[in-house]
Amino acid sequence: MRTAASVTLAALALAGRATAAEPPSPPAQQQPLPAPPQPRTPSAEAARPAARVLTLDEAIATALAHQPQLRQARASTEAARARADIARAPLLPQVTLSGQYRRTTANVVGNPGITGLNTTTRDPSFDTYNFFQFGVTVSQYIWDFGQTTGRWRAAQASARVQAEAERTTRQQVILGARTAYFAVRATRDLTAVARDTLANQERHLGQIQGQVAVGTRPDIDLAQARSDRATAEAQLITAENNYATAKAQLALALGLADAGDYEVEAYHEKLKTQTQKVTVKAGEPAKVDFAFKG
Repeated sequence: MRTAASVTLAALALAGRATAAEPPSPPAQQQPLPAPPQPRTPSAEAARPAARVLTLDEAIATALAHQPQLRQARASTEAARARADIARAPLLPQVTLSGQYRRTTANVVGNPGITGLNTTTRDPSFDTYNFFQFGVTVSQYIWDFGQTTGRWRAAQASARVQAEAERTTRQQVILGARTAYFAVRATRDLTAVARDTLANQERHLGQIQGQVAVGTRPDIDLAQARSDRATAEAQLITAENNYATAKAQLALALGLADAGDYEVEAYHEKLKTQTQKVTVKAGEPAKVDFAFKG
């Protein structure tokens, strides 16, 4: 990225030398002046087919689909509703099924104090048999002094609060997308204005150079024209930087990672730190795997 400081200082130095110069000599004795710099020509990238224009509706739809804050809010709402369903579960009929299997003998063992059980009709045997036992238990909540219903209502209220928080987050995401979108449009137009201003200053500088060459204008006017051109170039650099910043902020508002190379660091308490580089492509997910070996 170019900086405007050196351009401005160079223009000021030229202006200082022009102020301290002697009065201009006759036109016939003047040294030929350098040709004025040519205006900027479109770059090779500008000559390529124009990219698809992003509309405001598309920007909002992209933000609603990809913004991490909104996705987190949606997940929190779903979790709150699930907790409300869990709190409601005790109010519903509870059915419990049980089953038991045993492999045992058919010998009857009497317990002390229990009478009327005939244990002498059969001799003890070591033969085993399959015994199955099944049971069904049905229970229904009736009343526990409002504890269960109170927990259910509290969970429902929490779910409604979280739903309103999700709605607020959604409106904030839409507002951020709109603001960033119009900021990009504004900085793009300001960049075009700065580019036109620089082109005008280039043409004005060429006129001043021609007039100074024939002696109709003093050298101080040439120095001033060069200074104005340097100022216009610095303003263009600033406008281009602002435009690039606005586009990056728009990508952030839409929840899209800016394409480029990133360095990701993972920390483990015992195995220290690992660092890897990852290349992110626009509109595509990126994945980094860390393997800690102890």
